[in-house]
Order: sequence, then structure tokens, then C-alpha cells
Amino acid sequence: MHLLYVIEQAIRREQMPEDTESRWIEFLKEELSPRYAEFIGNEIQKAYLESYHDFGQNCSTATSPTPTPGSRTTISRTPTPAS
Repeated sequence: MHLLYVIEQAIRREQMPEDTESRWIEFLKEELSPRYAEFIGNEIQKAYLESYHDFGQNCSTATSPTPTPGSRTTISRTPTPAS
């Protein structure tokens, strides 16, 4: 929440009347801080999910074999004895 700290310090440096300063800081802490925390949390979550999706895509393309012309895939099965 570094941004909110910077804003609070800027408000204090303005040297406005004490009641105005306290109202602004109260608004900053009670209204903006929770909204900003929620926004940042959502952005981090989106970035995480997007990077996980990209990682999954890269893994699947790196590990899945691509058929080459003329290649055949054969599946051999060993018969299981009847009981």
C-alpha cells in the first residue's frame, strides 16, 4: 500500500486546515484503502491465472508429440489370461 502512504504524506505536506486534512486522511483510509486493496488483489489474481494458463500452454506444446509424415502409431496389447 505504498501508494496510499505517499498520498497521505502529500496531504500532510499541504498544510491545510486541520479539519480538512483529517477529513481527507479519513477518506483515504476508510474509503480508498479498501477499494485499492481489493483492486490490487484482483489484479494479482488475474496475473497469476494468466501466467498459469500460459505456463500450461507452454508445457502441453513442449511435451505433446507432433506426428511426422509417414509415422505410424501402433498400440500393442498383451492379451490377459481368462480367469
